[in-house]
Amino acid sequence: MRKTALLFSSLMSLSSLCAAGCGGADPNDVPGGTIRGTITYGGAKKGPLTIAAVTKFPPMGPPAAFTRKGTPTFPAEYEITGVADGTYTVFAVLDNNNDNPQSPGPDDPVAPAPMQVTITAMKGAHVDITLVDK
Repeated sequence: MRKTALLFSSLMSLSSLCAAGCGGADPNDVPGGTIRGTITYGGAKKGPLTIAAVTKFPPMGPPAAFTRKGTPTFPAEYEITGVADGTYTVFAVLDNNNDNPQSPGPDDPVAPAPMQVTITAMKGAHVDITLVDK
């Protein structure tokens, strides 16, 4: 009987630990001022990948915040930090001819996130984007 009670107690302890986060971090638990996620792309084009947060889409002027990966491998994880409080559209550009990510060419895969995100000092956002060839 004692062994059964001990086993039951151990299982209950493990169960409560898993309820508090077993299996890794919650991808939606993002620190304030941060946007992170994954960019997927199944095409053959190569070039630098820029992920940007803008207050208007299509963007007019420089992004509010961005990050760039010189030679991405897909799926590509990204993180943009230092994002000011506000509402943003996040988009990705694969600069196929490596000429200017702020002015994508006709062959550059570009995709905005499906919805805007609101960032505060206390809350960030998880945003995944899929690029497709034009």
